[in-house]
Amino acid sequence: EYSLGKEYQVFWVNPLPANE
Repeated sequence: EYSLGKEYQVFWVNPLPANE
């Protein structure tokens, strides 16, 4: 288990590629 938290945080903040 590496920096999964960081990866998850990025995904949580930007889960979709600019889907506005």
